[in-house]
Amino acid sequence: MCDNRSWAKLVHKKNRISFYNENQIKILSTYLIELNFNKYVRFRHEVLALELADDYEQTGRWKLRARNLDTMEIFEDIYDGVMVCTGHHGTISMPMFPGQEQFKGRIIHTHSLKHSKGFDDENVVVVGIGNSGGDAAVELSYVAKQASFDDYVSYVIGIVVIIPLLIWAIVELNEFRTKQQCKRQNLPYARVPAWNFVALFGKRFDMVISDTIRKHGKVFGFNMWNHLNISIADPELAQIVCNREFTKFANHHNMAVSDPVWDNFLFVLKDEDWKRLRAIISPTFSTGKLRQVKPCLDDAIKLMAKNLDEKISKNPVFNMKEIIGAFTMDSIIQISMGIKIDSIHDPNNLIIQNASKLFGQGMSFTELTIFALATAFPNFVKLLGFRFQPEAMKFLANISKEMIEKKREEIKIRSKPQKASNFIELILEVEQEQKQVLEQSGKPFKYVNNDELIAQCITFFTAGYDTTSSIILIAIYLLASNPDKQEKLHQSIIDTIEKLAKQRDGDCDDPYELITFDSLNNFEYLNAVLNESMRSLTSVFVIDRVATEDVRLETSDKKIWFDVRKGDIIRIPPIDLHNDPENFHDPEKFIPERFLAENATKPFNKMAFMPFGSGPRKCVAASLALLEAKMALVHLFRMYRYSLDPKTKLDYYVIIDSLIPKDIILRVDKR
Repeated sequence: MCDNRSWAKLVHKKNRISFYNENQIKILSTYLIELNFNKYVRFRHEVLALELADDYEQTGRWKLRARNLDTMEIFEDIYDGVMVCTGHHGTISMPMFPGQEQFKGRIIHTHSLKHSKGFDDENVVVVGIGNSGGDAAVELSYVAKQASFDDYVSYVIGIVVIIPLLIWAIVELNEFRTKQQCKRQNLPYARVPAWNFVALFGKRFDMVISDTIRKHGKVFGFNMWNHLNISIADPELAQIVCNREFTKFANHHNMAVSDPVWDNFLFVLKDEDWKRLRAIISPTFSTGKLRQVKPCLDDAIKLMAKNLDEKISKNPVFNMKEIIGAFTMDSIIQISMGIKIDSIHDPNNLIIQNASKLFGQGMSFTELTIFALATAFPNFVKLLGFRFQPEAMKFLANISKEMIEKKREEIKIRSKPQKASNFIELILEVEQEQKQVLEQSGKPFKYVNNDELIAQCITFFTAGYDTTSSIILIAIYLLASNPDKQEKLHQSIIDTIEKLAKQRDGDCDDPYELITFDSLNNFEYLNAVLNESMRSLTSVFVIDRVATEDVRLETSDKKIWFDVRKGDIIRIPPIDLHNDPENFHDPEKFIPERFLAENATKPFNKMAFMPFGSGPRKCVAASLALLEAKMALVHLFRMYRYSLDPKTKLDYYVIIDSLIPKDIILRVDKR
């Protein structure tokens, strides 16, 4: 409601009404005369033209051409500023209501309401409580029998219009602050939508970032969820963040939900909690420990080959993701818990059903919303009790807890140590080893509690499944798309196996026995293919770090430098590093040979190759993922040939910071 009684120095006459009405021009004129402002305000003038003044670039002034409607005189004048008023209130906007045609009374818009005459002793309903609705209700109340509001429409308008406008204003304010912050920190500013909103509209955030890099350069700042984010696609600066200045960028961006398991995930933990748990988890994936799980992989690969043969016998064209997904799930569950399963033939297994809810699928609208809130308002999300797939998480947590307690009891009653054969046993084995070392040195030792162990088991499921299956699927797809490279790989595998057999004096011809953990390094072209596929189509599209203190980052040639403030979020896009021609020649081509030692004369920028991240916070299980991928690919390309089908298409789900391949239809033939 507009009350002109609040206008400064305007003296009101007795009984003068306070709202806008037909006398408003007189009220305005009186106000201007009393303040001696009338010389600045011109009524009854028509604007004919408005254009930039000749000196606009220096002064910002405007040239106005207008007509006096009383004298019809046309004149021009120069003004320091111009306010354009659209006059939208002059256009009638009148909604229709169901049943309106049955109303027997008058229906008019306030645009036509010039006075209260004709409403004497009538019942009047004013729909809407905007300025005009409020004014009409007050004036009509003097003469009408009853004047009442129906303000439901106004309530709806408040929800539908005002709240979005408020959100828009907050977003714009944050963008303005970010722009000013970038200027202070010597950063180019870019406007980038939040990844959650990008995903909601079916787009990929990595593509948005790639487009922004092309427009703004390798380093720029942008706002996301009220934080300054700094995108770094320069390999030297990326390595500085991940390695040289690691102590200032040791943590990931905070993302919280109301789940004790989530709180203990290794990638969520910070500072000393992360350091302690990482020290125990990391040795689990050492060379010596990985040798112990190789038999589990052999079992899973033999089962995969059996299932693949069955598929081919029925129809050689099928979704390869079903086979690779089953292999990865079977191997992950066996390696993590020591439980043998066959997910192809036992899809109703409760472990498979619950684990599948967490694996390789796109995020729903609800999950995207929760992730958006968890990123922007972590404490709020914790307070509301939001969780991801709570039933599946609870089931896997319970079964992990049972296995952990069972293994702890077994270790207690063993008369002599036994070699671990699964992830839980490996962690408990490393825990005992570290306990002995620390006790001998007189230092205190803190056991890994059950919640921490359960969290690592579930992390092992989720991260291990999606990462490994993506690596294998992408490699198969790229080799099917490049048959010459596929044949070269097949022949190199056969040649290497023959060499391994000769080294055994011909007393073994079983490929599974010949291909040991240590012999995998002899498959040089396979290693090159794997590296090139991870470079060409990287599954992890962003690596994030949060600054724990202020620091200045600059390249060795000092061509790029900028300041980072405590709390700023660093985002490193491996996809863009891997596809930059300054880092890799012909990045759009699939060239495994670039990773062979014999091509060292044509080096690529090794700092730019980051499929698993870099530095102390690099993916802790990268060595296991590579072991699974190498073992699977050796046998998949030793025994089978892959080719594209008209239905073949590579598309992705986006899950937090990763790209997960959707169905990949291929033709598979047994060699």
